[in-house]
Amino acid sequence: MEVSNNKMPLDEFLAQRKDVLKMWKTGIEVEDLEQSFALHRRLGENKNVAAVLKKGRSEKRTLISLRCGKPTVEEQIKDLIYIQEAGADLLPVTLDSNTRNLHFDENEEALKTGKRINGYPIVNHGVQGVKRIMQAVSRPVTIKHGSVDARLAAEIGFGGGFSDINGNVYSWGLTYNKSVSILKVLKVQQYIARLMGYYAENGIILANEQGGGQGPGCFRVPCISISNTILGALISAGQGARCLQTAYGQGRNLVQDIASMRVLRKLSDEYMSKLGYSDVDIYTILHQWQGAFPENPDEAMGVICLGAATAVLGGADISVIKSTQEGVGIPTMESNAAGVRATREIIHILGNQRMPDNSALEEEMAIVEAESRAIIEAVLDIGNGDPALGTIKGIEAGIVEVPFTPSIYNYGKAIPVCDANGAYRFLECGNLPFPQWVKDYNKKKIDERVALERGRRQPYEMVLDDVFCMIMDRAQNEYSVSIHINSCQEEDENDIKALYDDNIVMGVIGSDSHAIGNRILEYALTSAGFHITNLGSFVSQEDFINAALETDAKVILVSSLGGHAAVDCEGFKQKLIEAGLGHVLLYIGGNLAVGKTDWEIIEKQFKDLGFNRIAKPNTRPIVTIKWLNEDLAKFH
Repeated sequence: MEVSNNKMPLDEFLAQRKDVLKMWKTGIEVEDLEQSFALHRRLGENKNVAAVLKKGRSEKRTLISLRCGKPTVEEQIKDLIYIQEAGADLLPVTLDSNTRNLHFDENEEALKTGKRINGYPIVNHGVQGVKRIMQAVSRPVTIKHGSVDARLAAEIGFGGGFSDINGNVYSWGLTYNKSVSILKVLKVQQYIARLMGYYAENGIILANEQGGGQGPGCFRVPCISISNTILGALISAGQGARCLQTAYGQGRNLVQDIASMRVLRKLSDEYMSKLGYSDVDIYTILHQWQGAFPENPDEAMGVICLGAATAVLGGADISVIKSTQEGVGIPTMESNAAGVRATREIIHILGNQRMPDNSALEEEMAIVEAESRAIIEAVLDIGNGDPALGTIKGIEAGIVEVPFTPSIYNYGKAIPVCDANGAYRFLECGNLPFPQWVKDYNKKKIDERVALERGRRQPYEMVLDDVFCMIMDRAQNEYSVSIHINSCQEEDENDIKALYDDNIVMGVIGSDSHAIGNRILEYALTSAGFHITNLGSFVSQEDFINAALETDAKVILVSSLGGHAAVDCEGFKQKLIEAGLGHVLLYIGGNLAVGKTDWEIIEKQFKDLGFNRIAKPNTRPIVTIKWLNEDLAKFH
């Protein structure tokens, strides 16, 4: 299939569109686009995201958006009106997981039986549902999703009056799935952008947030976000999209966040102009902190207010906010509204204030720009100036990637870590095309953290500390220093190496997409000298068994973070025995149960399932290394 950033010919787009509308029966409701164009004209600028963005920028005002998805039209309207009255500028409709996976039949059954749906099933409710929402609210509505194929969702949303959708090839292609090809995701994103382009040709400007492929909430590395979101925006612009939003995810260092937002705006404008898209309006978004939130609502409000202040001081056009219940479950409309009101107050207080220039800010801007520009230029170069072709080739070559994602197409060799002040750096750069001075700068900042922590540890321990502190809602320095000082590890423990050269297979079992712990453990075991075959995420029992047979593995390391490990591992030991692998040792670790369950109960459960070693949550890699050396000795 040809890869190009050239605009899809109209006849080719319309031919493909016929197949898209056949994906579900409600597709027939948007066959006549002239009706959709007329609807948007009647709705007017106050219900159009692009128009509201333009007005907000002219007023130098940061707009407020968020996420909210309910299963019925009535519930969705109720929530949207509530947060609209609280002061949200852009109203969200977050799609459910069945819609994201194109399981429209399952939603139809759930709607009939009353089974709960975890979001808004836009395709099942169809254009009529979207129209009812637009009639009920007085502000623009955005579509929030995480699907690798949102073509029909976009058609129905736009057809009923929604005027914005998120996602690009990096965010949905690398971050949320394991085996869907990047080329397929690229073609889907180009279709959605071409649809937006067709609307634009008929006088209707729709908006597209470029998600940026930012990866897990705890490692939103600036240059990854910036380069990926800009390259995605260039791809959408190539299909005629006229209003684009480039996004950045808040980190733990205020100076780095402000610097990154400045660089994002500068490079977005620069590359749009450089590639000839001067007629495109481009805006910046700050996503508030997406790591762990405090369970206490008062403490959560502090995180929200910091995010709001960061957005204003960084000059963001939009702040996508969180709720005070983020740390305990699905937010209520009241908690969402509380986050909106607090953010609105911060915006009101700060007004047009921006972070003043200073040496620390200038230094951070220089490194973030150098890293981001290096990636963008390398992708454009490998694609001969074409960002779509460059994306496909660049991902394959590893000059552009997203750390810690489940995709088998992601190069996955870059490893981020925090420095002494919580700013993101690279412990390993992989194939990211950084100049030597940039690599040296990253090393210097990491060395400063090592000195602060008063000792010598394996590098992966710092990465692990950063993960733990973010999932446990603790300050990075507080956690990493205390865990190091209080762990009482002897110096020789940090140097422990593999004693045997037997093969080990590892992976995340079942439908679990979590990849970060798996990748860190692989890095630790490989550094110690073990021979590892890492199957990544979404691994079946059969995949583990086949890999063990192929490599003559002596140990299988199973990870599970979703809490359903007991179900995923049922009968695993018996299948190993039937395959002639009864001698293979089984390890398991992660989050092995839903809710709070006594560890003794969990441990017995997995021993009964045939596992030899069961690791508690937050077990350090050094423990696994010791176990492996002890257990592999039995084979020698």
